[in-house]
Amino acid sequence: MTTLEMLLIALLLDAIFGDPDRLWSRLPHPAAVMGRLVGLLDRLLNRGASRQAKGIFSLALLIASAVLLGQTIRALPFGPAFEILLAA
Repeated sequence: MTTLEMLLIALLLDAIFGDPDRLWSRLPHPAAVMGRLVGLLDRLLNRGASRQAKGIFSLALLIASAVLLGQTIRALPFGPAFEILLAA
């Protein structure tokens, strides 16, 4: 299954079911987790000398984390199904 097909299925599921409020009332939403990580990196690194280099490091860390998480999910049994559900 291609990435485009998976994205289209995820968009369809999201249009039909929306966000699962029962899940997000118990767990933090993935966008909220990313926002907290960005906020943490901002508080820790966005001061003093070399702010631009620290910003580049933060961006690289966020991208590497997302890629690693995506590759880990894809390697799981039924990984593409999990990717679709997470994207939805």
